[in-house]
Parts: sequence; structure tokens; C-alpha cells
Amino acid sequence: KINFYSGTDTHSQIGIVREIIKTIPKQELSSTVIVLPDETKVFPLLSEISSLVDELNISLGYSLQHSTIFSLIETIFSAQLTKKSRYYTKNYLNVLSHPIIKSYIFKETDLITKTLIQKIEEFLIGTQDNVLSTSITIDLAEIESLDELYASCINDLDNFNKISKTELFDLIKTLHDIFFRSWEKIVSLSDFINTLKTFIYQIIRNTNISRHPTNLQATELILTLCDELSTSLLNNPLEKNLFTKDELYKLFSDLIISQKIAFKGSPLKGLQILGLLETRSLSFDNVIIIDVNETILPKIKIYEPLIPREIMLQLGINRLEKEEEIQKYHFKRLINSAKNVDLIYVQNNSLERSRFIEELLWEKQKKLNFPAKNLVKIGRFNLNFVPQETIIYKNKKNVI
Repeated sequence: KINFYSGTDTHSQIGIVREIIKTIPKQELSSTVIVLPDETKVFPLLSEISSLVDELNISLGYSLQHSTIFSLIETIFSAQLTKKSRYYTKNYLNVLSHPIIKSYIFKETDLITKTLIQKIEEFLIGTQDNVLSTSITIDLAEIESLDELYASCINDLDNFNKISKTELFDLIKTLHDIFFRSWEKIVSLSDFINTLKTFIYQIIRNTNISRHPTNLQATELILTLCDELSTSLLNNPLEKNLFTKDELYKLFSDLIISQKIAFKGSPLKGLQILGLLETRSLSFDNVIIIDVNETILPKIKIYEPLIPREIMLQLGINRLEKEEEIQKYHFKRLINSAKNVDLIYVQNNSLERSRFIEELLWEKQKKLNFPAKNLVKIGRFNLNFVPQETIIYKNKKNVI
């Protein structure tokens, strides 16, 4: 039995999954799989279904490039690459307002850091008049010497934390040193590795990142990459300026793309959350697949970084066709071995349903003689507005 569902975006798809999970008896969840062709959907999915299942197993990798820690590193890269003699205010604020930096612990709390960063934002965007208001570029020393900033911050923190101007100066200078100045001194791969490792250790010790296991795994992976780079032939401490900053950042970013954060679990019990390739040779009674859209399923790389496609075709190797056939085989094998299949896709101006669904719909149309639109259930969320009843009791004040 195959059901087709159409949603408008990621959250509507996951809402449909939640409603499907509600209909599956608890004892059958261990023979149920949710397939995620796009691993970035795993956290929104878990937030919706975790209250409905007692046990679940995630056996797919989460891309390191989608992690919070890498997003911070990317904003730092951007600020450094666009810096001339001064930082662009927009890029400076992008770094400083990152959630990891806002969780920096100072005097056993992150409240002081959050208040200070909020005040810096207000001063730089012009909410409070000062010499730096609406300035396109800024210098770190200018911010550190802004007395009005410290006075405003102390005034806001007065009821919570007793803090002095000197302590605030030390905090903002520390943040500038870790997230800005240390990256300015990079002139070699060795410098880059040492700066990155020091940066990672600083945020592990001084922020709330350790509260999130996925972020800790991301930091471990990045440190492992640093060790690999330090022992590679590219790293020669005697060679200065062998790479430009742009090339160093691109080298590191390209390495990150192939890295996956592994989730630990037991594949022997509970609801299974897998990628398509992780379902190889496995069978389930209930199969739920989301993101059954073109460009996602099948997901095919048109350009190969090592050998151009034209050369592959001249050699008689058509990787695109083979890759599509491999993904189609795993898709058909999985749904043909199941009792109940729910296929969910996004239908909007930028996405269309997969060719795999089109084929299944066409087969069902011929069999049932129904138009395709009658075979697809559209995800809808009904809102019931219940007006609150207001009772006005009669007394001397409201007698007309």
C-alpha cells in the first residue's frame, strides 16, 4: 500500500510524518523506518517525533558543514577575507552575534557577554548615538575605547551583576583576541592549524558548547582534521606565504564537506532513521520517505572534480545513468519489500516531485483509472480559533 503526500516545505513534511507515526501501533515502530535523503532534516524531525517514540536509532551521518561550530568558522573566514585595514561592520557583527560567542562564560555566567554584545550592536547600528553610529567599517580598538558603551552596559547589568569598566574591557578584548586578532596573524598553513586548534580549545573551555553532544563531536572532527593537516606534506613551517589566506580557508572548507558526524545508536530495536544507502539489504513493514523531490532523490553530481564528464563519456562511462540506476534500485527494493509506504515530497515554485514518484503515480493511474491529483494527499493544518468568553458581572460600577 503506497500513499503519496504533498507538503509546502520542510516543516509541513515533518508534520505529515508526525501524523503518520501517530497511526502506527507502538509495537510496530521497531519495524518502521524513516528515510532521510537529506540529513539536514534530522534535527527538525527529532523535535517533532521524539515525544511519540520510546526508542529510536539514527544511522546516518550529519554533514560537518551544517554544524554550528563550522558556521562560526565560516563567518570568521568571511570577516577576515573582506578586511582591509578595518573590518566591515556587518561582518564584524555577524561574528560577534553568533550563538556560540554569546554563550561565552564570564564570571560564571553568559549574561554579561550577551548584554555586552547587544550593546555593541545597538551602538554600531545607531540605536544609541555615538561616534561609531552607522559607520560602514570599524576598528577593534575604537570599540574597546568607547566609554559610553561600558557605561550603558554597566547600567543594564547593575541589578544582576556588579561589574566594573575594567572587567568589561578585559572581556571585549578577550573576545576580539580569540575571534579576530589571532586570525589576522596567519601567514602559513602551520599558523592556520595552530590558530584553529587554539580557537577550538578556547570555545570548549569558555562557552556552553559542551551542552550539545553534536557540537562536541564536530569539534573532535575538526581537531582530527588539524592533526591530519599538520602531518601532511603541505605543512612546512619553514615555508611562509606558501598559501594565501583565501587558499587556506578554501582548503579547509573543501576538507569539511566530506566529513560526517556519526550518531550512535542500536540498529536492533526502535524506530529507525536512515539515509537511502543505509537501507541496503534491509526490509521494513512500514517505510516513510521524505524529500522525494528532484535534485534530492535521485541526487546526482553533474560535475566531477577529478575527471571531466566529457572524458568519462569518451571512455564509454556514463556515471549519471549508473548513479540514477543505483539509487532507483535501492528505492524500489525498499518499497517493494514493505507493507505500508508513505512517500512525502515538497511541491512549490522551486521544487517538484521526483521522477520516481511520477513513475509510481503513472502505474497507479493506469491501474485505477484515476487522475494523479486524486492520488496525492495534501498536507493541511487546520487552525480552530476559539473565542475566549468574557463575562462582565453586574455591580454598581458597570450598571448602565
